[in-house]
Amino acid sequence: MSETRPMGGTELLYSYVQSALPDLVDQVQIVLSRPEQVTLEDKPRLLWLHDLPQDPAIQALRDPSYRTKFNRIIFVSHWQQQQFQQYLGVPYSQGIVMKNGVPYRRAVLPKPKTDNKLRFIYTSTPHRGLGILAVAADKLAQERQDWELHVYSSMHIYGRGSEDAKFEPIYDLLRKNPCVVYHGTQSNPTVREALDSAHVFIYPSVYPETSCMAVQEAMMSGCLAITTNYGALPETCGEWAWMFQFDERPEVMIERTYHNMVNALTHYDNEYVQTTLQVQSVYYQQFYAFETRIDPWKKLLTQVITEGAPQEKLVFG
Repeated sequence: MSETRPMGGTELLYSYVQSALPDLVDQVQIVLSRPEQVTLEDKPRLLWLHDLPQDPAIQALRDPSYRTKFNRIIFVSHWQQQQFQQYLGVPYSQGIVMKNGVPYRRAVLPKPKTDNKLRFIYTSTPHRGLGILAVAADKLAQERQDWELHVYSSMHIYGRGSEDAKFEPIYDLLRKNPCVVYHGTQSNPTVREALDSAHVFIYPSVYPETSCMAVQEAMMSGCLAITTNYGALPETCGEWAWMFQFDERPEVMIERTYHNMVNALTHYDNEYVQTTLQVQSVYYQQFYAFETRIDPWKKLLTQVITEGAPQEKLVFG
Protein backbone atom coordinates (compact mmCIF):
# COMPACT_ATOMS: atom_id res chain seq x y z
CA MET A 1 0.00 0.00 0.00
CA SER A 2 2.50 2.63 -1.12
CA GLU A 3 1.26 6.19 -0.62
CA THR A 4 4.28 8.23 -1.66
CA ARG A 5 2.05 10.93 -3.17
CA PRO A 6 -1.31 12.26 -1.99
CA MET A 7 -4.21 10.25 -3.36
CA GLY A 8 -7.96 10.71 -3.32
CA GLY A 9 -10.25 8.09 -1.83
CA THR A 10 -10.95 6.25 -5.08
CA GLU A 11 -7.26 5.90 -5.91
CA LEU A 12 -6.46 4.80 -2.37
CA LEU A 13 -9.10 2.09 -2.30
CA TYR A 14 -8.06 0.67 -5.64
CA SER A 15 -4.43 0.60 -4.48
CA TYR A 16 -5.46 -1.21 -1.29
CA VAL A 17 -7.36 -3.91 -3.19
CA GLN A 18 -4.62 -4.28 -5.78
CA SER A 19 -1.92 -4.59 -3.11
CA ALA A 20 -3.90 -7.11 -1.04
CA LEU A 21 -5.05 -9.33 -3.94
CA PRO A 22 -2.74 -8.70 -6.92
CA ASP A 23 -3.20 -12.09 -8.62
CA LEU A 24 -7.00 -11.84 -8.57
CA VAL A 25 -7.10 -8.17 -9.58
CA ASP A 26 -4.95 -8.95 -12.63
CA GLN A 27 -7.64 -11.33 -13.89
CA VAL A 28 -10.47 -8.77 -13.89
CA GLN A 29 -11.06 -5.25 -15.10
CA ILE A 30 -12.11 -2.84 -12.37
CA VAL A 31 -13.60 0.32 -13.83
CA LEU A 32 -13.68 3.28 -11.48
CA SER A 33 -16.81 5.41 -11.77
CA ARG A 34 -16.51 6.68 -15.39
CA PRO A 35 -17.06 3.67 -17.68
CA GLU A 36 -17.45 5.54 -20.97
CA GLN A 37 -13.90 6.88 -20.64
CA VAL A 38 -12.44 3.36 -20.45
CA THR A 39 -11.80 0.75 -23.15
CA LEU A 40 -13.48 -2.41 -21.90
CA GLU A 41 -11.38 -5.57 -21.94
CA ASP A 42 -12.33 -9.17 -22.67
CA LYS A 43 -12.34 -10.32 -19.06
CA PRO A 44 -14.70 -10.16 -16.07
CA ARG A 45 -15.60 -6.54 -15.38
CA LEU A 46 -16.57 -4.73 -12.21
CA LEU A 47 -17.90 -1.18 -12.25
CA TRP A 48 -16.90 0.35 -8.91
CA LEU A 49 -18.93 3.51 -8.37
CA HIS A 50 -17.80 6.20 -5.94
CA ASP A 51 -19.79 9.14 -7.28
CA LEU A 52 -23.39 10.27 -7.45
CA PRO A 53 -25.98 9.11 -10.03
CA GLN A 54 -26.30 12.68 -11.33
CA ASP A 55 -22.74 12.52 -12.71
CA PRO A 56 -22.99 13.03 -16.51
CA ALA A 57 -20.28 10.40 -17.08
CA ILE A 58 -22.47 7.54 -15.84
CA GLN A 59 -25.85 8.32 -17.36
CA ALA A 60 -25.46 5.33 -19.69
CA LEU A 61 -26.40 3.17 -16.71
CA ARG A 62 -30.02 4.09 -17.38
CA ASP A 63 -29.84 1.66 -20.30
CA PRO A 64 -30.36 -1.95 -19.12
CA SER A 65 -28.43 -3.19 -22.18
CA TYR A 66 -25.41 -1.09 -21.19
CA ARG A 67 -25.44 -2.57 -17.69
CA THR A 68 -24.86 -6.05 -19.13
CA LYS A 69 -21.28 -4.97 -19.88
CA PHE A 70 -20.43 -5.59 -16.21
CA ASN A 71 -20.53 -8.67 -14.00
CA ARG A 72 -21.35 -6.51 -10.99
CA ILE A 73 -21.89 -2.85 -10.13
CA ILE A 74 -20.23 -2.04 -6.81
CA PHE A 75 -21.47 0.67 -4.46
CA VAL A 76 -19.67 2.06 -1.42
CA SER A 77 -22.76 2.53 0.77
CA HIS A 78 -26.36 1.43 0.96
CA TRP A 79 -27.42 5.06 0.59
CA GLN A 80 -25.52 5.31 -2.68
CA GLN A 81 -27.09 2.14 -4.04
CA GLN A 82 -30.54 3.47 -3.20
CA GLN A 83 -29.76 6.70 -5.08
CA PHE A 84 -28.71 4.79 -8.20
CA GLN A 85 -31.84 2.65 -8.07
CA GLN A 86 -34.12 5.65 -7.66
CA TYR A 87 -32.38 8.02 -10.09
CA LEU A 88 -31.07 5.70 -12.82
CA GLY A 89 -33.17 2.59 -12.25
CA VAL A 90 -30.21 0.31 -11.50
CA PRO A 91 -31.79 -2.86 -10.04
CA TYR A 92 -30.61 -4.05 -6.63
CA SER A 93 -30.01 -7.47 -8.19
CA GLN A 94 -27.22 -6.06 -10.37
CA GLY A 95 -25.34 -4.36 -7.56
CA ILE A 96 -23.44 -5.11 -4.41
CA VAL A 97 -22.36 -2.88 -1.53
CA MET A 98 -18.67 -3.09 -0.64
CA LYS A 99 -18.11 -0.44 2.00
CA ASN A 100 -14.95 1.62 2.06
CA GLY A 101 -12.22 0.95 4.57
CA VAL A 102 -9.08 2.68 5.82
CA PRO A 103 -5.79 1.28 7.14
CA TYR A 104 -6.06 -0.06 10.67
CA ARG A 105 -4.75 2.34 13.30
CA ARG A 106 -4.89 2.01 17.05
CA ALA A 107 -5.73 5.27 18.80
CA VAL A 108 -3.95 6.33 21.97
CA LEU A 109 -6.61 7.88 24.18
CA PRO A 110 -7.17 10.22 25.88
CA LYS A 111 -5.26 12.68 23.72
CA PRO A 112 -3.22 15.32 25.54
CA LYS A 113 -3.65 19.00 24.72
CA THR A 114 -0.76 21.28 23.77
CA ASP A 115 -0.81 24.59 25.65
CA ASN A 116 -4.27 23.55 26.88
CA LYS A 117 -5.71 24.11 23.41
CA LEU A 118 -8.36 21.97 21.72
CA ARG A 119 -7.18 20.95 18.27
CA PHE A 120 -9.75 20.86 15.46
CA ILE A 121 -8.89 19.34 12.07
CA TYR A 122 -10.38 19.41 8.55
CA THR A 123 -9.06 16.94 5.95
CA SER A 124 -11.54 17.00 3.06
CA THR A 125 -11.46 18.93 -0.22
CA PRO A 126 -12.35 22.65 -0.17
CA HIS A 127 -15.65 22.45 -2.05
CA ARG A 128 -17.20 20.15 0.55
CA GLY A 129 -17.60 22.63 3.39
CA LEU A 130 -14.36 24.50 3.98
CA GLY A 131 -15.95 27.85 3.16
CA ILE A 132 -18.52 27.33 5.91
CA LEU A 133 -15.82 26.35 8.38
CA ALA A 134 -13.54 29.28 7.51
CA VAL A 135 -16.24 31.83 8.38
CA ALA A 136 -17.29 29.97 11.55
CA ALA A 137 -13.66 29.76 12.67
CA ASP A 138 -13.16 33.47 12.01
CA LYS A 139 -16.12 34.27 14.24
CA LEU A 140 -14.86 31.97 17.00
CA ALA A 141 -11.34 33.45 16.89
CA GLN A 142 -12.75 36.90 17.54
CA GLU A 143 -14.21 35.63 20.83
CA ARG A 144 -11.62 33.17 22.15
CA GLN A 145 -8.31 31.60 21.15
CA ASP A 146 -8.02 28.51 23.32
CA TRP A 147 -8.12 26.28 20.24
CA GLU A 148 -6.39 25.51 16.94
CA LEU A 149 -7.72 24.47 13.57
CA HIS A 150 -5.46 22.50 11.23
CA VAL A 151 -6.66 22.41 7.63
CA TYR A 152 -5.36 19.83 5.14
CA SER A 153 -7.17 20.72 1.94
CA SER A 154 -6.69 21.77 -1.68
CA MET A 155 -7.52 20.53 -5.15
CA HIS A 156 -3.95 19.31 -5.65
CA ILE A 157 -5.01 15.94 -4.25
CA TYR A 158 -6.91 15.39 -7.51
CA GLY A 159 -4.09 16.80 -9.64
CA ARG A 160 -6.27 19.83 -10.36
CA GLY A 161 -4.26 22.57 -8.69
CA SER A 162 -5.44 25.12 -11.24
CA GLU A 163 -8.91 24.93 -9.65
CA ASP A 164 -7.54 26.27 -6.36
CA ALA A 165 -7.76 29.83 -7.68
CA LYS A 166 -11.49 29.98 -6.97
CA PHE A 167 -10.88 28.88 -3.38
CA GLU A 168 -8.17 31.47 -2.66
CA PRO A 169 -10.57 33.77 -0.74
CA ILE A 170 -11.26 30.84 1.62
CA TYR A 171 -7.57 30.02 1.97
CA ASP A 172 -6.79 33.70 2.64
CA LEU A 173 -9.41 33.88 5.38
CA LEU A 174 -7.89 30.80 6.99
CA ARG A 175 -4.33 32.14 6.74
CA LYS A 176 -5.37 35.41 8.41
CA ASN A 177 -6.93 33.57 11.35
CA PRO A 178 -4.42 33.39 14.26
CA CYS A 179 -5.94 30.10 15.42
CA VAL A 180 -5.65 28.34 12.04
CA VAL A 181 -2.77 26.50 10.40
CA TYR A 182 -3.40 25.92 6.69
CA HIS A 183 -1.32 22.98 5.43
CA GLY A 184 -2.72 22.56 1.91
CA THR A 185 -2.47 19.03 0.50
CA GLN A 186 -0.12 16.67 2.31
CA SER A 187 0.61 12.96 1.94
CA ASN A 188 -1.95 10.50 3.31
CA PRO A 189 0.40 9.23 6.07
CA THR A 190 1.08 12.84 7.14
CA VAL A 191 -2.64 13.52 7.44
CA ARG A 192 -3.20 10.34 9.45
CA GLU A 193 -0.41 11.34 11.82
CA ALA A 194 -2.09 14.73 12.26
CA LEU A 195 -5.37 12.99 13.07
CA ASP A 196 -3.64 11.07 15.85
CA SER A 197 -2.93 14.33 17.68
CA ALA A 198 -6.20 16.08 16.77
CA HIS A 199 -9.17 16.16 19.12
CA VAL A 200 -12.11 17.15 16.90
CA PHE A 201 -12.75 16.39 13.23
CA ILE A 202 -14.87 19.32 12.08
CA TYR A 203 -16.66 18.77 8.78
CA PRO A 204 -19.70 20.95 7.97
CA SER A 205 -20.30 18.97 4.80
CA VAL A 206 -22.26 20.60 2.00
CA TYR A 207 -21.52 17.71 -0.37
CA PRO A 208 -23.65 14.54 -0.54
CA GLU A 209 -20.94 12.03 0.36
CA THR A 210 -21.49 8.52 -0.99
CA SER A 211 -19.35 7.33 1.94
CA CYS A 212 -16.48 9.24 3.59
CA MET A 213 -13.02 7.87 4.17
CA ALA A 214 -11.92 11.12 5.83
CA VAL A 215 -14.40 10.70 8.65
CA GLN A 216 -13.60 6.98 8.95
CA GLU A 217 -9.91 7.77 9.47
CA ALA A 218 -10.71 10.52 11.95
CA MET A 219 -13.09 8.44 14.04
CA MET A 220 -10.73 5.46 14.06
CA SER A 221 -8.07 7.87 15.34
CA GLY A 222 -10.33 8.77 18.25
CA CYS A 223 -11.43 12.19 17.05
CA LEU A 224 -14.79 13.57 18.06
CA ALA A 225 -16.56 14.08 14.71
CA ILE A 226 -18.80 17.07 14.10
CA THR A 227 -20.57 16.92 10.74
CA THR A 228 -23.89 17.21 8.92
CA ASN A 229 -26.55 14.59 8.26
CA TYR A 230 -26.11 14.95 4.49
CA GLY A 231 -25.73 12.11 1.98
CA ALA A 232 -24.30 8.87 3.37
CA LEU A 233 -22.74 10.51 6.43
CA PRO A 234 -25.43 9.18 8.81
CA GLU A 235 -24.69 5.66 7.53
CA THR A 236 -20.94 6.10 7.85
CA CYS A 237 -20.99 7.87 11.23
CA GLY A 238 -23.77 5.92 12.90
CA GLU A 239 -24.55 7.35 16.33
CA TRP A 240 -20.97 8.38 17.07
CA ALA A 241 -20.75 11.81 15.49
CA TRP A 242 -22.17 15.07 16.75
CA MET A 243 -24.38 15.40 13.71
CA PHE A 244 -26.31 18.53 12.88
CA GLN A 245 -29.03 19.23 10.33
CA PHE A 246 -27.86 20.16 6.85
CA ASP A 247 -29.33 23.42 5.53
CA GLU A 248 -29.16 25.01 2.07
CA ARG A 249 -28.57 28.45 3.63
CA PRO A 250 -24.86 29.13 4.23
CA GLU A 251 -25.55 31.51 7.11
CA VAL A 252 -27.45 28.78 8.97
CA MET A 253 -24.65 26.27 8.37
CA ILE A 254 -22.09 28.76 9.64
CA GLU A 255 -24.04 29.33 12.87
CA ARG A 256 -24.50 25.61 13.47
CA THR A 257 -20.82 24.96 12.86
CA TYR A 258 -19.81 27.76 15.20
CA HIS A 259 -22.11 26.56 18.00
CA ASN A 260 -20.87 23.00 17.69
CA MET A 261 -17.27 24.22 17.95
CA VAL A 262 -18.19 26.12 21.11
CA ASN A 263 -19.88 23.01 22.51
CA ALA A 264 -16.78 20.96 21.78
CA LEU A 265 -14.63 23.47 23.64
CA THR A 266 -17.01 23.20 26.60
CA HIS A 267 -17.65 19.45 26.70
CA TYR A 268 -14.71 17.66 25.08
CA ASP A 269 -13.10 16.78 28.42
CA ASN A 270 -16.37 15.41 29.78
CA GLU A 271 -15.99 11.84 31.05
CA TYR A 272 -18.91 10.62 28.94
CA VAL A 273 -17.39 12.10 25.78
CA GLN A 274 -13.99 10.56 26.49
CA THR A 275 -15.48 7.13 27.20
CA THR A 276 -17.54 7.32 24.01
CA LEU A 277 -14.46 8.19 21.94
CA GLN A 278 -12.64 5.12 23.23
CA VAL A 279 -15.52 2.83 22.26
CA GLN A 280 -15.92 4.66 18.95
CA SER A 281 -12.29 4.09 18.04
CA VAL A 282 -12.61 0.36 18.65
CA TYR A 283 -15.81 0.28 16.58
CA TYR A 284 -14.08 1.80 13.55
CA GLN A 285 -11.07 -0.50 13.97
CA GLN A 286 -13.46 -3.46 13.95
CA PHE A 287 -15.83 -2.43 11.17
CA TYR A 288 -14.00 0.09 8.96
CA ALA A 289 -10.42 -1.17 8.84
CA PHE A 290 -9.61 -2.09 5.25
CA GLU A 291 -8.13 -5.35 6.49
CA THR A 292 -11.70 -6.52 7.22
CA ARG A 293 -12.62 -5.90 3.55
CA ILE A 294 -10.04 -8.26 2.06
CA ASP A 295 -12.05 -11.49 2.45
CA PRO A 296 -15.25 -10.08 0.89
CA TRP A 297 -13.20 -8.73 -2.02
CA LYS A 298 -11.48 -12.08 -2.43
CA LYS A 299 -14.84 -13.86 -2.58
CA LEU A 300 -16.25 -11.37 -5.10
CA LEU A 301 -13.22 -11.48 -7.39
CA THR A 302 -13.08 -15.27 -7.28
CA GLN A 303 -16.78 -15.49 -8.14
CA VAL A 304 -16.65 -13.18 -11.16
CA ILE A 305 -13.48 -14.85 -12.44
CA THR A 306 -15.40 -18.14 -12.39
CA GLU A 307 -18.25 -16.49 -14.30
CA GLY A 308 -15.94 -15.13 -17.00
CA ALA A 309 -16.48 -12.05 -19.13
CA PRO A 310 -20.06 -10.73 -19.04
CA GLN A 311 -22.42 -11.71 -21.84
CA GLU A 312 -23.46 -8.40 -23.36
CA LYS A 313 -26.95 -8.36 -24.79
CA LEU A 314 -29.84 -6.16 -25.77
CA VAL A 315 -32.45 -5.76 -23.06
CA PHE A 316 -35.82 -4.28 -23.97
CA GLY A 317 -38.18 -2.62 -21.53
